Amino acid sequence: SGKQPSDELDLLVGSTVAGKYHIDRLIGRGGMGAVFQATNAAIGKRVALKFLGAATSKDSDAATRFQREAEAASLAESPHIVQIFDSGRSEQGLPFLVMELLTGEDLRARLRREGRLDVETTVRLGTQVLKALRQAHAAGIVHRDLKPDNVFLGRRDDEPSFVKIVDFGISKLQQHAGVDTLTHKGAVLGTAFYMSPEQAQSFADIDGRTDLFSVGAILFEMLTGEPPHGAPTYEAVLIAICTRDAVDVRTLVPDVPEKLARVIARALRRERDERYQSATDMLADLEAVLRQSRELAAKTRTTAGVWLDAPKSRKAERYRTLVFAVVAALGGFAVA
Repeated sequence: SGKQPSDELDLLVGSTVAGKYHIDRLIGRGGMGAVFQATNAAIGKRVALKFLGAATSKDSDAATRFQREAEAASLAESPHIVQIFDSGRSEQGLPFLVMELLTGEDLRARLRREGRLDVETTVRLGTQVLKALRQAHAAGIVHRDLKPDNVFLGRRDDEPSFVKIVDFGISKLQQHAGVDTLTHKGAVLGTAFYMSPEQAQSFADIDGRTDLFSVGAILFEMLTGEPPHGAPTYEAVLIAICTRDAVDVRTLVPDVPEKLARVIARALRRERDERYQSATDMLADLEAVLRQSRELAAKTRTTAGVWLDAPKSRKAERYRTLVFAVVAALGGFAVA
């Protein structure tokens, strides 16, 4: 046809895919493909369709990642993991996934706008990420690319920032026997700032503890506005992760509670045997921090209320004394 992959994707808007998904509009485009808002014409449900571009779909690794994303998200059932309903190919032969349509923004956009987040928000978002990982790891799935861009903050009636983990494209399905076709050449997959030392060194036996390191890095960045290991190049970041311990988060934000600082420090240990060994364990400690934070906030509000009320009480007492004095004086004058 002579058209570029981006042109083929552009032409999808207004068309119907697989006989039932009407493509309404483009949501966003990346290097590998694009995501569209669509409507299932049979039932009127709005969904998101994620397409691989024509050139990308011919790359065997890219196609494997795309299929793996569907498998991983389907296996790891959790309200905090994006749902994938269907997959297929368009009439032009472009692979697509049918996903739930999310409304909101990713954590990267939130941090870009606000710089850093307060303790309670950070811990609340972190607990939701860990609930997603608890389910994923139980299903034998390691995400391997957790970062603020893949933590989506949706909106629900009871939660203004409801976490959905997205993009399981380079996840590792531990129950699959044999060589991992995405890493058998020693390629380093993942995003440098959030990558564990063992992943940076392309260890063959990556497990769920690599994701917990990533959670520690994300918590660190939410509180400070910067990742725990900074360097000018990709390679330098990987070297720093493998050779230097992360600084205590309180050196940058002194008012971070000690218990939370300990959770982050443990998650960021270079030796994985010294880290949290499961998402469940890390979640328990983070939930304890959240309870402590809320109890302290409630106590602070109560104390503040007492101090605010005290001057009012004293002022009222002085006012009553003055009234009594005036009444008494007037009474004496009248008698005279």
